This record gives sequence, C-alpha cells and structure tokens, in this order.
Amino acid sequence: MMLSMACLASTLYAQTEEEKERQKRVDQQKTDIKITKKINGAAAAAVGANSSTLTGDETNNKSLRGFHVGIGIPVASLSNTIGLRTELIYSQQGDRYSYGEGTYGGETISRLNYLNLPVMARYQNRTGFFAEAGLQPGLLLSAKEKRTSTGMNGGGGSSGSSSSTTDIKKDLNSFALGIPIGAGYVFKNKLALSARVTPGLLNVIKEDGAFGGLKERNFVLSARVSYTL
Repeated sequence: MMLSMACLASTLYAQTEEEKERQKRVDQQKTDIKITKKINGAAAAAVGANSSTLTGDETNNKSLRGFHVGIGIPVASLSNTIGLRTELIYSQQGDRYSYGEGTYGGETISRLNYLNLPVMARYQNRTGFFAEAGLQPGLLLSAKEKRTSTGMNGGGGSSGSSSSTTDIKKDLNSFALGIPIGAGYVFKNKLALSARVTPGLLNVIKEDGAFGGLKERNFVLSARVSYTL
C-alpha cells in the first residue's frame, strides 16, 4: 500500500514538473513573439555613415565618406518574426577620382545627395538578430563636382593650385534604384546596430548629358545606429 502511494506521488510530481516546464516554454514563446512584434511593429530613427562609390566604366574611382539620417516605420506584419517596413532616408553619396603623376596631380570629388525610400522585408528573431532585404527607389536632390589640381601649370613651369565646383545635377538621372541587403542586432528592444550594402541597378548618368556614354551605378556600404521610438 505504501509502495503504491509512493509510486503515485512520484508520478504526480513528475507530471506536475513536466506541466510546469511546458507552461514555461509556452510563456517564453509568447514573450518572444511580443518582443519581435514590438520591434518589427515600431517606428525607429536612424543615423549612420556611408562609404560610397560609382561602379562601371571608370575603374579608378575611390570611395567617398558621407552620412545618412532618417526614420523607418512598419507597413505590415507578415508573421510573428517577419515584417515589412519602409524608410525615408537622406543619404550623402558619390565618389572620388585622383589623377596625375610627378609634379602635377589633381582630384575630382562628386557629391550626390539622395532622398531614398527603401522598402524592406525584415526577419527578426527572439535573440535580437535581424536580417533584411528589399528595394530602394531614390530621388537625386543635388549633385556637385569639385575639381582640385596642384603642381606645375602650363609650359611656363610655374607651380600653383586651383579649385572649381560645378553643378552637375542636370547631367545625371533624377531617379535611382538599388537593392539594400543588411543585418543587425537589437539591444534590449530599443537600440540597434546594423550594416547594409546597396548596389545600384540603374545608370546614374544621362545619355544626353555632359558625361554621355558613361555607364556608372551607385554602390553604398553603410553602418547605422537606430533607436526604436
């Protein structure tokens, strides 16, 4: 009799502990879902650094540093871990080109400022890690080219330097399109660090502009800090 009661008590205890563990897993899952929904379903302000260049016919282009700033907002929740978001981002882009040798040289810096509207699908898991990819249309706001030369001037052998800035917006296409791909990590559901690569799909240069005939596309590497609002 005592042995039977002991076996029954042991069985009931095991069932109780198993039920507690099952409920604990269910509660944790519910918490994880709430966290990912909160992150994917909340607006976030972002600021970061760009390293950009133009890729295509010119092979000596160098990267240009800039920054970006903007805000992202949720569009739709596709599942517990996947959401659709859109952003409004001001982005400094462009490239640098150096030339010359010996006593003469120079540099051309093209600064292109865009208003980008990326639409991103984001996977967010309970650990804080997220991955994202999408499509990014952009509108060219301004474009200027600064030329600087140093060294010997002309056949007279005099040395010096010169600098000039030209508005080149009329020679570039106003619409841009890219494919942003990135990943990051959210700390305590608020602060996030992330990185993206955004290769351009369309030619930056107009066919009938001053640079007609060249084929160049935007290419941007970026790192950012964002804060969930």
